[in-house]
Amino acid sequence: MLYREILQEPDNVCFVAISPDDRIIGFIFGVTNQVGFYKRLAKKKWLSFALVSSKAALRRPSIIPRLFRALRYDGKAKEASSPASLMSIAVAPEEKGKGTGKSLVNMFLNEMAQKGVEKICLTTDRDDNESTNIFYKKLGFLKTREFKTPEGRWMYEYTVNLSAEKKLGTQNLSEHSRHKRLLKEVYGYNLRPAIERDTKRLAYLHYEAAKIQPGAFLHKLGMRFLNEYYRLLIEEGDELILCAVDEADQIFGFISGTYSAQKHFKNLGKKRFRLLLSLSPKILLTPKLLFGIWHRSSIAYEASDQYKYVVTSGCRIEYWAWDPSQRTRNGSVLLLLAFLEKVRDKGIRYVRAEVDAPNRSVLVTHLILGAKVIARFTTPDKRERMILEHRFDNLEA
Repeated sequence: MLYREILQEPDNVCFVAISPDDRIIGFIFGVTNQVGFYKRLAKKKWLSFALVSSKAALRRPSIIPRLFRALRYDGKAKEASSPASLMSIAVAPEEKGKGTGKSLVNMFLNEMAQKGVEKICLTTDRDDNESTNIFYKKLGFLKTREFKTPEGRWMYEYTVNLSAEKKLGTQNLSEHSRHKRLLKEVYGYNLRPAIERDTKRLAYLHYEAAKIQPGAFLHKLGMRFLNEYYRLLIEEGDELILCAVDEADQIFGFISGTYSAQKHFKNLGKKRFRLLLSLSPKILLTPKLLFGIWHRSSIAYEASDQYKYVVTSGCRIEYWAWDPSQRTRNGSVLLLLAFLEKVRDKGIRYVRAEVDAPNRSVLVTHLILGAKVIARFTTPDKRERMILEHRFDNLEA
């Protein structure tokens, strides 16, 4: 009953994470105004509320005082640091530690910001709850108060500051501009395309992010190769690389893609000698990399003509990275959203990406944003891989 009522109020926010086989593996919900929330719920659905509450009270009489306090929650809500609240989040036990919870929180904060919410609070247990408290701190939440419930539970309240988008005059901006503005106002980053002098920083971020990414290979070819690789990408006319930069123009995250995968692979083929030259020092030190290069290159063009093992036609997302040393990485979701809207603004109807199944954080983020799994297979080197597709057919230009 609780979740049904939350979903019926348009100002509330709820997301679910769906596994590739269409199972719900997590959810998050919150309200823009928690003051009087339970009282409104009981007043609107008093009979259902009474039946559900009585059953719970018969099983556990100790919760009766808590039920009455919920109906008188106005005062406590007013003591909170914000009327907007993240009220509940849950992830399936088998999904914990795979980035599902982080992706849900990122999407929740983004949606709340677009609704004009300036600050969000939440409460969680202080004691015997270290992993949860660390989780919220890593996502940028700050502890604002500590209090004790009538039952004797010590609680922490956390808050995170957002930007009230309606005060920024962004209602008439394109979606790309809106996400760009949010990236600036909420997280302090500007958004700009990559230029030639960025190649070393892009290579560094790719290298550092790939080290903790399951199944990553390209970074093993070394910084010299990655530097040359991104120089070639920037030279391409059909390549799109968006960078999140701070006030000093230092890049902290980027996403790269191409409007035409066909042209992209053709251009790389034409410049293969430059890439091979950049590889030579690494190959001399680690000759076995030659087998890895040959193996990855060969399987890329096997399987079906439609998808192969990589996306070889149409618009394609290539790499998406955020500086692992940054405490808060929520801006990476806005970076992806800005990329998708930039593609849509070009009149392109879809964009595809290949994601290996163990890379759960990236996979779940794409699925939460509406991507569909359009192909699934196991590569010859035993990697479970999926082709994801974001479609823009039903979106207004």
